[in-house]
Amino acid sequence: MNIQLTDKVVFDTVVQLHKNSSILKEEVKKRVYAEHGIKSTVASAEEMKGFERQLRKFESLFQNIQESIGNLEANRVLKRMDDKAYKTAVARMNDEADRLKTEITNLRLKLRGEAEKKQWVDWMDNFGVEIDEKKRLNDEKRQLYLKGLIEKIEAKFNSKTRAHELKIHFQHPIVGDGIKWNDPKKKTLGYKVLKGSKTTSVRVEKRDGRGK
Repeated sequence: MNIQLTDKVVFDTVVQLHKNSSILKEEVKKRVYAEHGIKSTVASAEEMKGFERQLRKFESLFQNIQESIGNLEANRVLKRMDDKAYKTAVARMNDEADRLKTEITNLRLKLRGEAEKKQWVDWMDNFGVEIDEKKRLNDEKRQLYLKGLIEKIEAKFNSKTRAHELKIHFQHPIVGDGIKWNDPKKKTLGYKVLKGSKTTSVRVEKRDGRGK
């Protein structure tokens, strides 16, 4: 068996499966979320627009109340309203203004938070960087990487094809895994990660007449 070729075939196979694995992508996603204090998924573009519409609505209402309070003050000065009625009306409006200020502050924080999340939650980029880094590992680190994913490798020689056939057993069911959306038409409802198989088979073709 050509050891150098076999090592390359195994490594390339594992890296490709790693790249396509939903289970391993999910692990990277969870780690990135944890590193940056993100406890939930990022709001969709539609949800962000909804937050912005709410913010504009509350800001407009707050501005109207401020103008109304100014009008009440003018009426009091012009003796068109007695002090008791003025105080009652202003108290009510101040309560509503305080409520709106709280809503406005919360929405501004939410929008800022979502914007900050978007800087970090492109976890697929992080995943892609990790895959690229695997390809640049030295021999020692490649072995450590493979040991972290592979449980064992079974090899046999096929006399008919004169090729070595390898059966790779993984620590996790990452072969052909995937995701299933809870509602394909509304992906904001999330998804489930589906397990795949723990094994895959590859062939190391012969290089010379002896099958080596």
